[in-house]
Amino acid sequence: MMRRYMPLAIAALVFGAVIAANAVVTEAQVAPKPVSVTVCYNADYDLTGDGKVTKNDILTWLDRVEARGCPLGGAATEGCADLDVNGDGVINFEDPRTIYTHMLSCTLTTAQIAGP
Repeated sequence: MMRRYMPLAIAALVFGAVIAANAVVTEAQVAPKPVSVTVCYNADYDLTGDGKVTKNDILTWLDRVEARGCPLGGAATEGCADLDVNGDGVINFEDPRTIYTHMLSCTLTTAQIAGP
């Protein structure tokens, strides 16, 4: 009779061990960290003039390129020179990427802001 219930007992022990292992893993998960955007301003990238560098500045860059007829990949000529935000002399998608990279560099966790 004991042999009959032995596989069931082993299965129950294995199941219990798996549940216990998952409980330990669940307790070991890291809590999410709050994110705070620091005041990280660069007037060259604030195309909207609102005192912040946001996605709206990238959208403004795109609107101005289109409105002024600035050729992508072309030289930053007189009417488009202010749209060459990375200063390489060319109007291309490296310019909004520069704004985006600046935005990312300003996003820190509250622990990073507080410091050691």
